[in-house]
Amino acid sequence: MAEAAVDVFAAAAAEPLASLTSLGKALIGDLKEAGFETLGDLWFHFPLRFEDRTEILRIGALRPGAPAQFVGTVDHSEVSFRRRRTLLVSVSDGSGRILLRFFHFKQAQADQLKAGTRVLVYGDPRPGGYSLEIVHPRYKVLGKDEDVALEDSLRPVYPKSEGLGNARLQRAVERALERLPEGGDGVLASLLPKGWPTLSAAVRSLHRPRDRRELEAIASGAHPARTRLAFEELLAHHLSMRLVRARVR
Repeated sequence: MAEAAVDVFAAAAAEPLASLTSLGKALIGDLKEAGFETLGDLWFHFPLRFEDRTEILRIGALRPGAPAQFVGTVDHSEVSFRRRRTLLVSVSDGSGRILLRFFHFKQAQADQLKAGTRVLVYGDPRPGGYSLEIVHPRYKVLGKDEDVALEDSLRPVYPKSEGLGNARLQRAVERALERLPEGGDGVLASLLPKGWPTLSAAVRSLHRPRDRRELEAIASGAHPARTRLAFEELLAHHLSMRLVRARVR
């Protein structure tokens, strides 16, 4: 039974990207250019961090160093030429005010963020001169009465790959994870302690943590999925070195 799980995982991991026909030839070509050849390459391309777009906070509840999403209205915007050309946008929601700061922008963006504009903003607040501020936040201009559709899971942010934006890379990984076999395991499974997650379960957890608590466990290294993959990597390295020494002898 264990050998069958290993065979299933290995076979699926070795499938070429071309099998993901829903991605289209252009994206598959860009993935190959960036060094991705198989489903396994995408499975083991883990997120650097996650963005929480599952809720909207009030501006007054924002805290320095805690990335968050909020909705507000532009009170004032101006292009400042002190030290360097900067677009400054003051946004409030009745509970507080925050400054959005852009160093790289076009005039069309400055015209777009005029007083009275309603915006959905995501970014990392930090202390400013008179209030919290966010440098180069991600934002979306909203209609006057437009509702915001919240995401139902944490959004992964992957290591950058040349020619691939995060949205395209995220789409590719999601399609690859759909082919991740349930209960699939690695060749070292029989050597690992009982009760540890299978390799498939560990990979899926690191790409799709269920909530902030699980995300914090992953970040701290306490999550069983991190432990499983770290131990397997160390054990594989140890066995490889023993093979090298044996061949030398």
